[in-house]
Amino acid sequence: MESPIPEQQTQNRLTEYCRDVRTEALQMDLANAPREKRDSVTMELMKQQMDILPSLPVDAATIRTLLGISETAMIRKDFPYMEQLKEVEKDIAARAPKEFEEKLAEIHSYVYAKDEQQIAGELAGNESVFFKKYDGVAPENILQTILDKYKGKAVLIDMWETWCGPCRAGHKAMAPIKEQMKGQNVQFIYIASPSSPPTTWQRMITDIDGHHYYLTEEQNHYILQHFESSGIPTYAIYDTKGHQTYKSIGFPGNDVIRKELEAASK
Repeated sequence: MESPIPEQQTQNRLTEYCRDVRTEALQMDLANAPREKRDSVTMELMKQQMDILPSLPVDAATIRTLLGISETAMIRKDFPYMEQLKEVEKDIAARAPKEFEEKLAEIHSYVYAKDEQQIAGELAGNESVFFKKYDGVAPENILQTILDKYKGKAVLIDMWETWCGPCRAGHKAMAPIKEQMKGQNVQFIYIASPSSPPTTWQRMITDIDGHHYYLTEEQNHYILQHFESSGIPTYAIYDTKGHQTYKSIGFPGNDVIRKELEAASK
């Protein structure tokens, strides 16, 4: 008889779908098979779990399974299904109830741990890119910490994410403004968060002239709250004395941006 508890129903579907490979894994354990063979079956089991996860409801059983896979992927030197894991993690995160927010953040950190280590090493000497360098700053202090670096300059802050089409369109539209204002007392700052996959973010910022910050979800959320914004792109302009002079949710057009920057830089 099927369990009336939704979580148990999900677990039962997982178990049934992976029954053969689970049985094989158990037999290998009982036979004390060589580690390499058992490891191969374990990877096959995780592959099957990832195959079915996108078709399951997001509940405690789904999250528990994904957490176990992501922990293994982080620990293993070479996890063979990393790209599939990233896609599954993205799918689950998009469908998950808010109650799993904390666990999903943990899963995300495991999935991208190796990418982040590599990216941090590659960007260590880049003075215009700040990848997780300010993770220890309290959310309520992060905006001022960033602004303090640019005292005496007009600053445009662009809150964006890699998956945001209007954000990318805004970057392209503003390129002529940045070219026209080169050498002037203006700094363009771009802020993204872990909802942007770090490898995608690293690739995309090479075509966006400015200073780039990859903050924590909490820091990013605080800044958006400070700007009273619930969406992106969000733009804010500060004058040379550090006072906010302009804000827009959505791209307002080059004429407005140019006018506001010119006024803020005087």
